[in-house]
Amino acid sequence: MLLSFLLQIAEPVSAPAEMSFGWLLVKTLLAMTVILSLAVLFIKYLMPKLSVNMSRSGSQLIKILDRLPVDARRSLLVIEVNGQKSLVGLSDAGFTHLMKLDPKGE
Repeated sequence: MLLSFLLQIAEPVSAPAEMSFGWLLVKTLLAMTVILSLAVLFIKYLMPKLSVNMSRSGSQLIKILDRLPVDARRSLLVIEVNGQKSLVGLSDAGFTHLMKLDPKGE
């Protein structure tokens, strides 16, 4: 339905004498409004669902308790797996288990 509407707006001008500049301007602004509205809807509603957010993981087995960015490509993560806390390094190469954290030292 939307595609047919946009195709009607974008019809080639067959008789230039019949179309006024004002009508062409209105059609252009209407088409731009539709495109910008779709872009805003995509960014606002679909992008958050497509992006992966580590802190909102649905897993109950693995929890990310804290994250410290070291630089643009590396981070330190404190994770909890089955009640055991660990310090993990995250880089382009993947995850590296650094150490288990002592539960008494919290």
